[in-house]
Amino acid sequence: MTPGRIAARLLHPLAWHRMDLRGRLMWLAMLPVLVFAVVWGSYVIRQRDADLAAQLQQRAQLLARQLAVAADYGIFSFNQAALDNIALGVLRESSVISATIIAADGRVLATRHAPAQGQAIPPGQLQAMLEASRRGGGGGVSEHNAHWVAHLEPVRTPLLDVDDLPEAAHPQRHAPPQGHVIVQVSTRSIRTELFDFGLRVMVLLAGVLLSGWVMARRISTSLDQRIQAVVQAAQKIGAGHIGIRLPASAIPSFARLSQDINGMAEQLEQSRQRLEQRVLEATQALREQRDAAEQANRDKTRFLAAASHDLRQPMHALNLLLEALKQESRSDERARLLERIEASSQAMSALLDALLDISRLDAGTVRLQRAPLQLQPLLLRLRDTYERQAERKGIALVIHGSQACVRSDPLLLERILGNFLSNALRYTPPGGCVLLAVRLRGAHCVIQVRDNGPGIAPDEQAAVFQEFVQLHNPQRDRSQGLGLGLAIVQRLARLLDHPVGVRSCLGHGATFHIQLPRCEVAPPAAPGVPPPHGASTPASPGLEGCRILLVEDDALVRDGYARLLQLWGGEARVHANADAVLTALGQDGWRPHLIVTDHRLGGALNGRQLIDALRRHWAAELPAVILTGDTEDAALGQSGTERLRVLYKPVKPAELRQVLVQLWRAGGAATPPRD
Repeated sequence: MTPGRIAARLLHPLAWHRMDLRGRLMWLAMLPVLVFAVVWGSYVIRQRDADLAAQLQQRAQLLARQLAVAADYGIFSFNQAALDNIALGVLRESSVISATIIAADGRVLATRHAPAQGQAIPPGQLQAMLEASRRGGGGGVSEHNAHWVAHLEPVRTPLLDVDDLPEAAHPQRHAPPQGHVIVQVSTRSIRTELFDFGLRVMVLLAGVLLSGWVMARRISTSLDQRIQAVVQAAQKIGAGHIGIRLPASAIPSFARLSQDINGMAEQLEQSRQRLEQRVLEATQALREQRDAAEQANRDKTRFLAAASHDLRQPMHALNLLLEALKQESRSDERARLLERIEASSQAMSALLDALLDISRLDAGTVRLQRAPLQLQPLLLRLRDTYERQAERKGIALVIHGSQACVRSDPLLLERILGNFLSNALRYTPPGGCVLLAVRLRGAHCVIQVRDNGPGIAPDEQAAVFQEFVQLHNPQRDRSQGLGLGLAIVQRLARLLDHPVGVRSCLGHGATFHIQLPRCEVAPPAAPGVPPPHGASTPASPGLEGCRILLVEDDALVRDGYARLLQLWGGEARVHANADAVLTALGQDGWRPHLIVTDHRLGGALNGRQLIDALRRHWAAELPAVILTGDTEDAALGQSGTERLRVLYKPVKPAELRQVLVQLWRAGGAATPPRD
């Protein structure tokens, strides 16, 4: 197989693809060296072959010329023995195959042949050389093949000039050739020498190739190891072992690659650390949310248990009092029983109002109306509201005035401070003191309510803001409150973004505080602030002449509303659902001044949708009231307008009457609908 075919096989795509990286690097490194060795070796051997052939040719010419000079006299004298000796002497030279002396007429005068050196010149080729010499003017002729080199040299006798005159001197002249001599030299010696030379060249090239192979192997192994190290590092980084680092390299390209991979690994490690930190934070947040959910579930269970107890007590009292009322015939005793029934009803109403407030706060249906507020009018109203209660218990109520201005919702802030004062008055013993003071702290204003009651242990201070938590009322005495005031305070404060807190020690009273943002200027007290509790209000007008459409799906509630509306002077038409209302439209031309409807009616339309349908039917924006016990519908709670009021059950009759009268006087009575 030739080197070309070997190279073609090695360069074949399949063979190339089967090589690993080190094999490819070695092949690429050795290919130029191999090509150089082949080209250089071939050139050197060919050059040496040419040099040896030229030397052999020159040697054959030299021997032939020497033989021609030596044979000149023998040919002239026809001395056969001398010519044989001369030919034999030439034959003794190394590598000489034959020596032949030929007369001018072509006769072979003497010939000597050494069979061990090779075959003699064939006669035909000998005659061809003689003919070539004659055609060439009698000069020398050389002939060669792969086995021998032969040279034919003419034998000439020089002509001597015997003229002694210098001016008559002529150049030396030769007579026609007396004959020819042929010396045949074997090429075996140069083949042997060429073989030895080629062998030495091959050994030298083999050494060079071996050295190149060793160097290429070392270089390719080093590069392969570095590349494999990079590959393994990348694989480990991909597998998550991002702490791996590559060592520094003396090769600039590998040094930059190592730096880039190390930098990438460091970035990945930092990213993983950040991700792990985020996962830890998220896990902690989820754990806290889980704990909060579990705590909320426990609070809900406790809340429902306490609410169930506090609702059953007045309900049980109502049942007992109603049964006693049925069997009592004396009017004074009936009046006393009715008074107790009213007290139980008020207790249930207070509890339901508090529960409703908490539900509305949790549902987010309470609207905020933040505005600049002067504290002094609010403090005066608080003093007027709670002064009588403090006097009845023999407690000194001290409220220090303040000209500070804050930004808050006036109604909700008054509710918070009122709950603080009510709680302080409830737990302060007779002869004690309750103090309300305003402290200015930079950009904030802190309102404190301090009492000298039994105090709160440090580990129980956070629990007082939970529902139905009464630390000093384990027997659930309703005269000590419901345990919802501070829970409402916390929700209102969170809604207003006003921090609240408590500081207390057992036996040394407690101080509740709320922090408010100060503002520079505040207008006079808002006109919408309700009058103090207990202040006299003018009697509300009735609903005489007012036509009212009442829609309620609960029969007992519907009957109660109908009786109240009749007692207040109104003309009420009562329906159980929206379908009944829409069916009765236009039967007798009756049109209402006001619409009072429950929100959940149990049919296709709810209360708000029914009001919209009736307004479209009569092409008038009739005043309406929606009664609902659903505190989670934030959209419904925020849909109230001047001509659409939303009231949450249980609704006090006085509150309902006041709202109806306001709507009746503001819109319904001014533009009565046409029948």
